[in-house]
Amino acid sequence: MLRLGRLAGLAAVLATAILRADYAPFAGNPDGRRDVMLCYTSPKGWTLEHFRPYVAWVEAGSGRPLDWFFDAWLMLQYGRSPSGAAYFSGPTVKTDWEFFLDEVWAPGRNLDALDRCIEEFSAVLGDPGPPQPVVLMIPYPSPAQHAFGDLDGKGTVADLAQPADRARAVSWFIDEAIRRWEAAPRRHLRLWGFYWMNEGIHTADHAIVKHANAHAHGRGLKTYWIPWFRAPGYERWRDLGFDAAVMQPNFAFLATPAGLRLGDDARLSANARLARDAGLGVEMEMNEAVLRSPESRWNLWQYLNHGLPEWDGTMNDVARAWYQSSSHIRHLAESTDPECRALYDAIYRFHKGTYQRRPWSLAEGAAVQVEVAGTTIAPAEAQRLTDGVWDPDGHRTEGALRCPGGTALIRLDLGRLQAVSNLRLHLWECTWLERLALRTSPDGREWTAVEAQEVWGNPVVRGPGSRIVSVPPHLARHLEIRLHGPADRDLVLDEVIVPPDGNAFWACRRAAPTGTAEWVLEPPRVLQRLRLGPFPAGAGALTAHLDDTPLALPAPDAEGWVDVTPPLALAGRLRVSADGPATAALPGLEAVATQAANAALWRPYDLQPPFAAKYPDSGRELSDGVLTVAGFSDGRTVGWYHVSPVVTFDLGRTTALSRLRLHAQGGGQAAVHFPATVDIAIAAEDGLWQPLPPRLRPLEFVVPAEASPARHIGWAECDLAGSRARQLRLRFDSPQAGWTMLSEIEVIDSNGTNLAPAITYALQPIPSSEAPYSDNQGYLTDGAYSETGWNRCAGWSRGTPEITLDLQRTQPVSLVVVHLVGGRGGGVFFPTRLDMAVSTDGAAWQDAASTAQHPDDGDAQSRRTGVMTLRLQPPVEARFLRLTLERRGWTMVHEVEVY
Repeated sequence: MLRLGRLAGLAAVLATAILRADYAPFAGNPDGRRDVMLCYTSPKGWTLEHFRPYVAWVEAGSGRPLDWFFDAWLMLQYGRSPSGAAYFSGPTVKTDWEFFLDEVWAPGRNLDALDRCIEEFSAVLGDPGPPQPVVLMIPYPSPAQHAFGDLDGKGTVADLAQPADRARAVSWFIDEAIRRWEAAPRRHLRLWGFYWMNEGIHTADHAIVKHANAHAHGRGLKTYWIPWFRAPGYERWRDLGFDAAVMQPNFAFLATPAGLRLGDDARLSANARLARDAGLGVEMEMNEAVLRSPESRWNLWQYLNHGLPEWDGTMNDVARAWYQSSSHIRHLAESTDPECRALYDAIYRFHKGTYQRRPWSLAEGAAVQVEVAGTTIAPAEAQRLTDGVWDPDGHRTEGALRCPGGTALIRLDLGRLQAVSNLRLHLWECTWLERLALRTSPDGREWTAVEAQEVWGNPVVRGPGSRIVSVPPHLARHLEIRLHGPADRDLVLDEVIVPPDGNAFWACRRAAPTGTAEWVLEPPRVLQRLRLGPFPAGAGALTAHLDDTPLALPAPDAEGWVDVTPPLALAGRLRVSADGPATAALPGLEAVATQAANAALWRPYDLQPPFAAKYPDSGRELSDGVLTVAGFSDGRTVGWYHVSPVVTFDLGRTTALSRLRLHAQGGGQAAVHFPATVDIAIAAEDGLWQPLPPRLRPLEFVVPAEASPARHIGWAECDLAGSRARQLRLRFDSPQAGWTMLSEIEVIDSNGTNLAPAITYALQPIPSSEAPYSDNQGYLTDGAYSETGWNRCAGWSRGTPEITLDLQRTQPVSLVVVHLVGGRGGGVFFPTRLDMAVSTDGAAWQDAASTAQHPDDGDAQSRRTGVMTLRLQPPVEARFLRLTLERRGWTMVHEVEVY
């Protein structure tokens, strides 16, 4: 966010940014203004005590100020207006706007507390410098509000659907805020300007935004905006009249790809590129779970890592804003957890420009050997692949390894046994990697071929970025990776990353009494293998428990490690106790555990009662031979909004294919767009998926020249010659937010026959619905869990909820886990019973298991997470599982796992 220094220098600095097409720099280099803190007002927030760890970097424990910290402040409010409408986009009224101003000027809070805090700390830290800039939000003037209030005392109620009244309301607010500021100036603060609260600016709002900016400028002040990632209008912020703007990466709030704990940080670089091109700054963000979740803390570390000059370069001389919900940075400062406090100190160093990168890849610094076209690459050159740094833009040739002919063999030595569940390869052109083969070894002598599959839910993008492949979680020290690309292209690789999240206990250690070490898993997980160590030679007795189950621990091996096979069950807590010499080893003890493979991960499913889709599938809509004529209005299309739909065909047997034909609607009318690309994967009888090169096949839809904008309907084709598959998976993507409308899909075999009418298909996610708590994102098998309530749940308040899951191959099933939300809050209860039937063909079903054991909802209204489990002994062979839940009130499900 804009560093908001002296106004005199701001215009010149911004003009420089415009000329060089770079990030928006921060203003005021002479007095060091760097970061703007978003301060959401509330009746209990932003008191003197609240401001302390923001105004100054404070000492752990004592809270003593050590140095000045954040130096610019944005006062805003999202909700909690008296009328109940959201300031962000809702139909607020004049009294809501006055309430916000009253909050900002409330005695003992907000402006008053901030000014007093700076005054207090100046007695310890010395002169704080020039008055610190303050920005005030302009609530969104919603045209849906027809009775805003009396603006001039003449009894006329303003109607914000009228452009003139809308402009008058905004002008009144700006003038009223300035009047209040001038009536009560602050010694250490100055009013810099105003912030446009709505984060996306559509064409209909251009006029009011330009008016707001012009009116603020007319009063001698500036204006500011923070659009979300690629929000409408982000690239036109200057044309709209803003003096400064920063863009949100939104990486902190993205769901991780299926089966991973750590997201694809390439999103940060994508945001940085767009910001540079448009002359924007960047927002730093953290999510609600940063205090309790190692994954969320890792996410914030990546915001800091990417700011370094060798990556995206946003740490120095770039405009920044900080979103931290209400008070997370304060809680990081006050935390007794060393990991949390370390983040607070790192944010301070980032602010000062002295932050140093925090390593996270298990492969960083690992010994590496590379062969390209039969030639061994010099060690110094090969070591580039494990130096922990990669070029997000694909420009710095000195840090990359070029592989002529599109092939390479890479061998890594991780130094000791590590838990491996996924690999990330950073390439200058992601789409050129066609195949990857992996072998691993615990000792470098005995090697095992490992199934490596593209992570589903993490789309491949053109240009530089990461390709992520998942492998069955296992322990390995040595990795051998063979890469294959087009023979006429050079693969350019600049890093091989082995994330630490293959270890279920990574970053999960908690404080424990003397003589005990403890790790906590939230949510609980099913473990496959557990390794503890290192223990000193001659260690005394060891005891360990997974939850309440004792584990039989053998004596440590020659290197001091203990290997255990845990029972097949959910585990939430590991406790290890020791006596004798082993007690001294507990502070440095490591727990390395691999998770059991979840067979349900990213598999399709059907829900009953169904959520009423806006453009539903009849079950045969995409293969019935009936084409849309009028587009979505004739009921012959299946529609998804703002997601990338997946269609999976089961051909019944392995079949030679020749081509694919797709019939769809596009053109942009009513936000309906043709899919831009299709990513195709095939599976043989074993059900193992492999991407079918080339990746991201462009789709060119042929539309009749006379077609009207509302009837842009046509066919596109893809060549599949030479492919043999039992199953065919199509992932459609569009670069534009809006609707994807499919009408028909034809799968043509080598004899020219369209197989689609005679075979089955599954959709993922289900077509988009507007029903409350509808499952529009495929939540139940995406590998992500609800942490704060119902935000990632499918919910039913009627009927008997039923989930029919397709594992896409017949396999033994031993354990089923259903993750739920209950607790009575909002009328949401845990189900009272769970029944399961199984099938190998989807036609003949047999009852397999049931349970009436469910989590306790408690006595008070709250939101609780819990699980219901079904154990099958002996295991049952099944491809299809039908889970039936006995509902009480609302039933909320957020994940289904199968082992």
